[in-house]
Amino acid sequence: MRNIFICFITVLFSFSLYSCSEDQIVHHLFYNRVDYEKGKQLILRDTIVTKICVNAPIKIITYFDSLICTKCFANYLYTASRFIESFNSDSIVYICILQPRAIDEVQSILNDDNTKNTYILNDITNDYLRRNGINDIPAIYTTFLLDSNDEIALIGDPLKDNEIRLLYERRIRTLTENGGYIPSDEKRGLRWVFHSRKRR
Repeated sequence: MRNIFICFITVLFSFSLYSCSEDQIVHHLFYNRVDYEKGKQLILRDTIVTKICVNAPIKIITYFDSLICTKCFANYLYTASRFIESFNSDSIVYICILQPRAIDEVQSILNDDNTKNTYILNDITNDYLRRNGINDIPAIYTTFLLDSNDEIALIGDPLKDNEIRLLYERRIRTLTENGGYIPSDEKRGLRWVFHSRKRR
């Protein structure tokens, strides 16, 4: 009985530490500015662009390492394009950052159905995670909703969790109603940070 009690306390303590570390990660990320243009190539169907300028005030940005298969990435792009299209607005785009990847491999999956309102950026310098201080955090924290200042307004992937999707929809409406900015009273209030534990 004593051994069982000790095991229970150990597990409880470990869970407490994990929750605490998650809270610290979230605190560190929220309203940070994300740098996503330096050292990147914009991959288009028939060319690449090294000078990147994303004019849309509202952005959803996510990161993929080299483990994602080409077909899986194509499916994700299609879903992302449909999600952005549902807002019927030119003010919102979806940005996918790729760990350095063969350009022809990416171009082979691009078509009219998965490139609407989406940007595919090849991280040729492989420093996006480090540059933004997210190289040591779980993948569930590497999808963000950005406001007009490129500051993080939500954390979590709306394409993989319905609750997060609803939160994104509400927050995007707030952003579009306020010129792409988060109202100051919301910044002073509760932090809208949500994430999905689903793995890629």
